[in-house]
Formats: sequence, C-alpha cells, structure tokens
Amino acid sequence: MKINLLSLSILIIPCLILVFLEKCVRILPQKAPMADKLKKEGFHFSEEGILLNENKERFNYNKYSDRSKNQERYERIGNIVTEVIYEMLEQQLKLEKIFIPFQSNSSSRSFVFHSPDFLTSGKNKMILINGSGVVRAGQWSRRIIMNDSINQGSMIPYIEWARQNDIDVLVLNTNESRQCYKGSETPVTHAITAFKDHISPLPDNIKIFIVAHSYGGVVAQKLAQKFSGQFSKKVVAIALTDSVHFGNFAVTANIPIRNYVSSSEVLDTLLHEQDNYEVLSSGTREHPWTSDFAKLSIFAWFYDFLPSTDDSDDQTQHMP
Repeated sequence: MKINLLSLSILIIPCLILVFLEKCVRILPQKAPMADKLKKEGFHFSEEGILLNENKERFNYNKYSDRSKNQERYERIGNIVTEVIYEMLEQQLKLEKIFIPFQSNSSSRSFVFHSPDFLTSGKNKMILINGSGVVRAGQWSRRIIMNDSINQGSMIPYIEWARQNDIDVLVLNTNESRQCYKGSETPVTHAITAFKDHISPLPDNIKIFIVAHSYGGVVAQKLAQKFSGQFSKKVVAIALTDSVHFGNFAVTANIPIRNYVSSSEVLDTLLHEQDNYEVLSSGTREHPWTSDFAKLSIFAWFYDFLPSTDDSDDQTQHMP
C-alpha cells in the first residue's frame, strides 16, 4: 500500500519542530566578556534561558523604592543583555558581525550579522527585522528576554530553524542607526544599505524569506517599495508579526504575505484576506509576544516554499 507522504508529513513536521525547539532552549551564553559582565551585576542565564540572580530568582524590576533607580538599573542590565546576545550570535550561532556598507572605510558605520559565505553559499536566505525602541540585532523584545526567557524574546529559535533547514540568515540591526552612520542614518536607510549589500547581488534563483516584527513591518514595506523589481523575483514569502505598517503592503506581484496580529483568537485563525495578503491571529493579545507565539505557524508556512525531501512522489511538491 502506498503511503501518502503529504498526510504523513503533516504529522511529522510539527514533531520535528518541537524537537528543534527543545534543542533551541539549550542555546545559552558561554563564558565570554559580556556574560562575565552580566555576572558582576548578579545575574546569569539558566539552562532554560531564564535570567536569574544569585538566589536563582527571576529579574525583578522593582528592586528599589526609587523609580529612577529601577529604570537606570534596568537599562544598564538591558544593555549588557544586548551585548550577551551579540556574543551568542557570533560564538554559538556562528554568525558573522559585518559593518555596512561593505564598500565604505568609514569608522562611523552600523553593522548586521549574517551567515558565513552569505553571498557565495548558494543557499536560500532569511532576513530578520526587529521592531523599534531599545531592541537590537537578535532581539524581538528586551522585556520578554529579561522577564521570561531569552528563547522567547530573542530571534534564536528563528536562526536555529534556518540553520537546521540549510538557510542563511541576515539579522538586521535597524535601531543601531544614527545620523553620523553612513548608510544607517535611519532604520529604513540601514535596511536599504543591508539589502543592497546582501540581497541585490544574489541570483534570482535564491529564495528570500522575511520575518519582521512591529515597526520592522514598516521597514519591510519600504524595502518592497524601494526594490519592487527585485522583490518580485527574489522574495517568496513575508511573515509579519503585528506589523504597524499602513496602506497596501502587497505592492509587488504574487508575494504571499501574512501578518500575525495580536488577537484573542487561536493561532492561525484567518481574520482578514485580500489578494495575497492574509491577516491571521498570532494566538496572543500581547503585542511583544506575537513573534514567539506565531513561530510554529511561520516555520510550517515557510516549509511550503522549500523543495520536497522526496522528489519521487509527485503528490508532494512542498513540505507542509
């Protein structure tokens, strides 16, 4: 009897994703300067990725009665956490820190993180774009990282999923933008510079996936408008998590776009659909959590655009 691989894969893929997530939980900061600096503040990340003090208690914002002292402490530790994540991107996830634009020798430049041999590997790519505010490359939400888990508030699950599926990653750093930074004066110019350096030179047969959270959706929209011709040829899917963009995002032809919004409905509930643009429930009503809650659905959706692992079965064109 012939087994229907499509039906079988529907059962297998969620299990594989859960196995991947279990591995992801164990990605932790190794001994490094910033991890040591965090310890001097009395904190470390546990094996579960939770920020704990020396008494194994979670981070508590209200340590002092003085609100200004609490905020100063939160920002100080938060800045160290940012550097810890930078170290993790390089040391454990094996990404490379690259200053942009490539062709500039200016000492005033922003930077991104990308997979080794990004331009020459021939692999498909995934671009990760954070929202606005204090978050930097590798982060969706500083608050979730510090109060809940580094694996829930960071981009680590997305990067690890990409690695396991042989997809290169480009992690933008849109909030590391200043007027004195050539090509990164604003979050949008930062993204445009990174796209010109990393994506424009790639051949059209390389598939590009994009995940963007909150204001990152505005940045992705500006990229789609700036590089409309390239988008239609290179980008195969855009997953937004509670994007705050306005107007018609689908400015280019035939690019599937999903916006996973904050909602009380269960994950994947279709809330609105127009042409190739779908609005789905992320499974949470809390804006900062949407990237974490939606990730399983995003991974499963992206599988649709990857080649089947068994080309011999004509019924199975894509993994679910």
